[in-house]
Amino acid sequence: MKKIISLTLLFFLAIGVQAQDKNAAASERAYNAYKEGDYATALSIYKKFIDEGYQAEISFSTAISMLKFMDKNEEAIEMSSQAMEKFPESEMLLIQAINVRVIDPDYYEEAIQLLKKAISGDKENVNFYYLLSSMYYNMERSEEAKPYLDKALKIDPNAYSPNYLYGTIYFEQGTDLAIKMNNVAISEHALYDKYKEDMTKLYNKSLPYFLNAHEAQPDETLPLEALMHIYMNVSEFEKFQEMKAKYNKLKAN
Repeated sequence: MKKIISLTLLFFLAIGVQAQDKNAAASERAYNAYKEGDYATALSIYKKFIDEGYQAEISFSTAISMLKFMDKNEEAIEMSSQAMEKFPESEMLLIQAINVRVIDPDYYEEAIQLLKKAISGDKENVNFYYLLSSMYYNMERSEEAKPYLDKALKIDPNAYSPNYLYGTIYFEQGTDLAIKMNNVAISEHALYDKYKEDMTKLYNKSLPYFLNAHEAQPDETLPLEALMHIYMNVSEFEKFQEMKAKYNKLKAN
């Protein structure tokens, strides 16, 4: 199963600085350039605003967004660091700093620290907990992810992404045992049975999370793929056929 990167990014785009002064025309040019996909022109205007100290917090945020649109994430990270130094209490810029780090493995550790800071200011935000758990998962530190998934699901038991990630953690552990089980020599019955027992336990742990994810987003195929695999491996063939029928219906549409 593919690693989950977070593909629930907390994108914050504060586009279009509104002004009634000498910068109004430049603001309009930047906004129009953004709409037309001319991100370089928009970026140059927002950088000028930053240098002049004109609505610098919003200008930093929009400039970071332009750099992301231009696939210049390293520059976006550098600018987000400058922005956070200038506006350390800005929630908008904190979210931008998180956004540009969660997509780059070299900055996962920084993302973790920023997410913990974000959580300290908003303890009921499911997305923060999910993204933090995703960082740990992507760094192959799944046990550290679990407490944050627990917190996310305590806030919203039906949230798709935390349920799917939690299910994935147990699913992958069970699949590792399934591979070991299938490689056991025919004569090693006890070892085979032990692997099968432990595999089944892990798959059963993953089931409620995948079922919740499927209920939350019934048009999403990934939970159904996992459920089909699990039901086949634990010999629940009727449920396997039920999930397969749903899966095939979705794929046909």
